[in-house]
Amino acid sequence: MLLGPALVGALVGLTMISFTVIFLNMTSSPHLADLYTSGITWPPFGPKARKYWAGTHVSERVFGLTAVAEPLETTRVSVQAIGKPMLNSTSAVIVETLSLAEPVYPQEVAITVEDTAATASYMLQVFKWGIFPESITISGDTAFGKRFSQCIPWGYLYWNHTVHLPKGLLILEIRVTYSHFEMSFPWKKRSNNSFATYFDPALPREKCTMWAIPSWAQATVAQASAHGCFYGLQPRWSSCGQTRQKNTERFLQFFQGNVSGRLCASTIVPGTSNLSNLVCRTMLPSPAALAINVSEILPQKSKDTQAKFTMPLRMPSGSIDLVGDGSLYQPRFGFTFTLRKRTVAKTFLVATGFAESVVVHGEGLRLTIADCAALAHATVVELTVLSEDLDCHLESLSLENGTKLDIIPTARRVCQIDSMAEMCEHGWKPSSSFALPVPFFREHLLLRTADLQLVGQPTCKSFTNFGEPFDDSEKMAVSLRLNQERSFWAFILGQELHVEPSSESCWRSPELCVIDFHQAWASSLHNESSKVFVTVAAPEDYNISWKRVIQVYQGPDLFREEKALRAEREATTTAHLCVEPSLKVTKECGGALKSSTIQAMFDISIKSDIRSLRFEASFSCSDSFFRQQSVVLEMTLANWL
Repeated sequence: MLLGPALVGALVGLTMISFTVIFLNMTSSPHLADLYTSGITWPPFGPKARKYWAGTHVSERVFGLTAVAEPLETTRVSVQAIGKPMLNSTSAVIVETLSLAEPVYPQEVAITVEDTAATASYMLQVFKWGIFPESITISGDTAFGKRFSQCIPWGYLYWNHTVHLPKGLLILEIRVTYSHFEMSFPWKKRSNNSFATYFDPALPREKCTMWAIPSWAQATVAQASAHGCFYGLQPRWSSCGQTRQKNTERFLQFFQGNVSGRLCASTIVPGTSNLSNLVCRTMLPSPAALAINVSEILPQKSKDTQAKFTMPLRMPSGSIDLVGDGSLYQPRFGFTFTLRKRTVAKTFLVATGFAESVVVHGEGLRLTIADCAALAHATVVELTVLSEDLDCHLESLSLENGTKLDIIPTARRVCQIDSMAEMCEHGWKPSSSFALPVPFFREHLLLRTADLQLVGQPTCKSFTNFGEPFDDSEKMAVSLRLNQERSFWAFILGQELHVEPSSESCWRSPELCVIDFHQAWASSLHNESSKVFVTVAAPEDYNISWKRVIQVYQGPDLFREEKALRAEREATTTAHLCVEPSLKVTKECGGALKSSTIQAMFDISIKSDIRSLRFEASFSCSDSFFRQQSVVLEMTLANWL
């Protein structure tokens, strides 16, 4: 009877009802009905998609989102952004806004939808994106049948506004290439064909600006995070015009974006601010680029052309000014097209040199080699000249007799002098390196005292076969000289007399330096000491040797007389002298300078008649390759009371 047909049927029916309820609960779990953002969202919203990427343009300061749920199927909707209080709502719609200056990047937003039985979670990551101009290509045919073409990175042109053109152009063809950028996960290596995201954990929030980035001239945008600084870098300037145009086109097509452009140009007389003959033309679109062919804006011999671009991006959500008066990527006064030639002085500002471990110090194009021991083992001096113009470099460097120096690869150690040299991580400055034989340099200096003059031939890649790009009246020259000046320090110590470095009255001739200690000597007259300690200090690669000590005094007949004094020679500074603060610079007292101290005894009986004590020392550079000559140092202590 327990297994009768009626009971079995009831159990089967109850089971079916239970499975139906479970199925309905599963198929009617809480979910968002829609999700709206003020930026662009991928993938397109769907109830089954739980993770989304949201992009906002770099010019935006606020990001907004709206989450919509079915009111009859949910009991609560909550939104939680990192670093912000949770928003809860029992209604069907909840709205949240995020400040894009928050110290969390990329920002994350968690959305939760609940009913009486279940919970559904969604995640939204917010990144910044942009479309930046990458390069300008200038081209055109000339009257003498040659084709001119030059690609200039937009970032370089932003800081160096002038575009040099050859004479004889019949028409000016301008092509502006732009590229899509996402400030998402950082790159490990600089890109040659796309904008890249970098992250610097050592750059604090308050310093996370474009100007604080080491490669600030090549940066596009910066964004602080809780633990460092995100920033975007342009493609390498050396790979101009090689950006991934297909990626940009796919981005615009997917999000229904359209870039248009317009060029306005005026003529201007150099040195004035008077603009005239305004011409505006619409640029034609091509894949990830805008192009225009015009002849009206060609510069003249006495007049330049000043041009500005306008590039709006139109999307379903509105219009964004990529380049224009209101954007960060348009120079204030635009770009200048000119027929004027470049100047050597502004193009080549820095020259550096290396000889084994010796750095050849320079001021501009004037280099100085120290006559020190490390140079003794060098066979060549490596000379490197850097260019401030991305299109130009030094083609050759010659001796005065016309002999060209050998061209050599530029050593990476030049990055210690200028990190923007082209072989450095983020460098761009064209470099040219040459080998100067040290024997030739030595022979030159033994015969002549003037600097060695090296004559350079500058050139510009785009101007090959288009005439001289530099002013004919200027000559490129690098001067090289040997530093024969000796740097030393001298100290005097009498009884109860403080150590005083004397550098006020010192004059140098080729082999003599006189230092006047008259103030120290005058002070020592008030005590009865017959001892005088003199210490000299010099860099490590100098040798110091004492010659003699002379006492000069005035006798009864008013004639000056000299008398050699007994001196105790000491190889190093004595320990008891280290109590004097000034001697802390010496190696024996904890400093870095080699030193030597001499003690002299003078005749107390004629103390009032003593005119001076003269200490003569010899300095020479250890193992000097060039001149094995000593520099005599004469120190005079004069009683001028």
